[in-house]
Amino acid sequence: MLLGNCNKPLEALLEKILHSDEFACVKWHVQVSSTQDLAKNFIRESTCKTSAVFVADSQTSGRGTRGRIWHAPAVNLMMTVVAPLAVSLNQTSGLTLAAGAAAVEVLRAICPKVSMKWPNDLWLNDGKLAGILCETCRTASGHLHVAVGIGVNIAIQDKLKKHLLEAGYPASSLFTLADLPKDVDIVRVHTAARLALALRRAVCEFSSDTISGIASRWDGFDAMLGQQVCFISDDGRMTQGIERGITQNGEIVIDDNGIRRVFSNGSLRPAAGKAAPVC
Repeated sequence: MLLGNCNKPLEALLEKILHSDEFACVKWHVQVSSTQDLAKNFIRESTCKTSAVFVADSQTSGRGTRGRIWHAPAVNLMMTVVAPLAVSLNQTSGLTLAAGAAAVEVLRAICPKVSMKWPNDLWLNDGKLAGILCETCRTASGHLHVAVGIGVNIAIQDKLKKHLLEAGYPASSLFTLADLPKDVDIVRVHTAARLALALRRAVCEFSSDTISGIASRWDGFDAMLGQQVCFISDDGRMTQGIERGITQNGEIVIDDNGIRRVFSNGSLRPAAGKAAPVC
């Protein structure tokens, strides 16, 4: 695994902000292959329930759901938070929604218009702002943990943004390059700290009641609610219709010419003409 030098100033500041015994390990690297892999390896080598944060300025092998490659823009925040689960492996359905909702609430402090595209994308101004990947792993003694990876676009180069749009992958960012604050590293560190705390809480407090609670306020998160969308199931079948929110179990609801269709696994994107990444 590729490991670059630690970004000591940002790592020290992040540790200082967190100032908590909740995280046994806080690391900020200049470059790694994947913060997700670092986090999972850390858990596998642990013998007890623990939490940790891994952040990187750049990744060489970042990935999204279903093995897709995650390409980071010029200014970004890439991190993974690991935390122990209180539920069993067969009770983790909807965990990505819980992590996404927690991340939305954090990022809305910077931009109130941040929303969520089911099941794992954060959305802003008709483009992908961030992606979330949840993977379970166990310690050497068998304690179940979750590694929550998130990549947030802080600012995107105009050339890259145009290229992504033409390829059908519209992207957005919290700032434009022209409007980046001079203390952007401070923004990144404070955002990382807030995300670390929120994502750890989302994992540790996850229960059978979590998703029904999120479903009751999903309208306030949903980027595609009431819009024409295309749903692609894991076996490649496509369903077009109007997105009607989620069920109490976190499944997506599509109105297909008056027929209510419910899906638990797959990808969602705006209908043709408003192409979005299948993530």
